[in-house]
Amino acid sequence: MPSASFVQTSIDLALLILVIEALCLGLYRARTGRGLSISTILLITLSGIGLLFSLRAAVAGSETLWILLGLSLGGLMHMIDLVRRIKNSSD
Repeated sequence: MPSASFVQTSIDLALLILVIEALCLGLYRARTGRGLSISTILLITLSGIGLLFSLRAAVAGSETLWILLGLSLGGLMHMIDLVRRIKNSSD
C-alpha cells in the first residue's frame, strides 16, 4: 500500500494538472473564441478541485469539516453545471 505522503503528492499533482488544463482551455477560448465558455471551464474545474481537496483532506487525516466543505463545493458546482446543460439542451 502506498504511503500517505505519496498519495498526497499524487493528489497535489492531479490538482496542478487540473489547474493547468483549465488555464489552457481558457487561453484557447480567449484566442480563438471557440471551445468551452469561461463559466463552464470554471464550473468543471471547481467541481474537480472540490473533490480532490476532499480526498486530500481525508488522506491527510483532516477534520471532517474540511472533507465536507470540499465535497459541498464539488457537488454544488457539478449541480450548477448540470442545470445549465439541461436548460441549454431544452432550448
